Amino acid sequence: MKNKTEKVDSLCNELINWIKKEKVTILKLNSSCSQDTEYWMNKDFEFVNLFLSSYYENNSQFFNRQLKPKGKIIIILSFNEPLIMSIVPILNALVAGNELMVRPSRRGREFFNYIWEKSGIIHKHNLDLKILTDDELSENELNETQALYFFGGYKNAKKVSLLCSKHFIEFYPEIEAADFKIVKFDHPNNFNIDRDVNISLEEAFSHSGQACQRVQGVFVPEKDYEEYSKRIVINFNKLCSSRKITNYISQSLIIDDNVIKSANLDISKSSPEDIIRGNNQLGLPILVLSPEPTSIFVRSAYFLPIIWVAKYPTEKRLFDYINSRQYHLGMNIQSDDDTFIHELVSRTNFTRYTINTDHSRVRPEEGWGGTWPSGYSGYKSWIELFSYPYQIITE
Repeated sequence: MKNKTEKVDSLCNELINWIKKEKVTILKLNSSCSQDTEYWMNKDFEFVNLFLSSYYENNSQFFNRQLKPKGKIIIILSFNEPLIMSIVPILNALVAGNELMVRPSRRGREFFNYIWEKSGIIHKHNLDLKILTDDELSENELNETQALYFFGGYKNAKKVSLLCSKHFIEFYPEIEAADFKIVKFDHPNNFNIDRDVNISLEEAFSHSGQACQRVQGVFVPEKDYEEYSKRIVINFNKLCSSRKITNYISQSLIIDDNVIKSANLDISKSSPEDIIRGNNQLGLPILVLSPEPTSIFVRSAYFLPIIWVAKYPTEKRLFDYINSRQYHLGMNIQSDDDTFIHELVSRTNFTRYTINTDHSRVRPEEGWGGTWPSGYSGYKSWIELFSYPYQIITE
């Protein structure tokens, strides 16, 4: 146990010292792969330091159990995640004892090499880590692979899943999706609308270069829609006219015109009640009121600072809207009705649930991706996801 503790602490301390020393270079490399603002890259940087410094304390219970590594595993990282946070799954996969191969995106490769190779950490700690450079996974690399963890888009996930089934490899996807929240309070005194709309705006516009772990829209009961929409418009306009907007929208943000045109076309086709835009030349961020709940716009993911508010007349119709969605990644529920919460969780099949808590705020004891599912019935941590539990039975 002591030896394991010393090795884990040494690895975490080495990572902390390297990223602190090389912070300027690391954030510069991160910015070349992301649309994130300097503010949110610094937030991610702070989180990773906190995660590493408290890693053993938060995960010591797993070292007291018998955890068998999965063996040879592959992690494929997407191009648009906050790459500083990719340290989290990589660390857990290695600590669990796996032989690990990682394929960063082309844009993220230099960043990834800087953290693990340029630092000398791979060799100093004798880590069983190989960084793949080829665009395609070769047959040799897939041989004897036990599991593949994929972060990225739906289309690529389908291709990779077929590859995994061909080679009998466990497939764990975290696919880009349109995360959303549901609001339903039977007792108004339990609900602070202004606080909720401000959190919704923050969670919609932070990390606007990625889709997962962001609230891209809010479902509100029809009876509360008028008040909720009025409050979110007020707070949206306040945000857009304040200096705080630079936390979410970089002054040097460059977005392909076709991306914005495509999003705007989907918005118009959703027949919204109103569209409110930021006062910069890109017209960002965007607040869309009462779009059609089953429209492509509501069901899709956009790497842009956009949020919608849609109303639902009955719980039955709400379930119809939810079940019509193409992707099922994350659902945030804000409610004082335990029966309603239980119904949502038991009758749906989402990767992640967050209940009466912030949806996108990652906590140090959870790691990138949050808990699975969180806020409801316990969770699997990253280290569990990269290993098989077993028990030794003695007479």
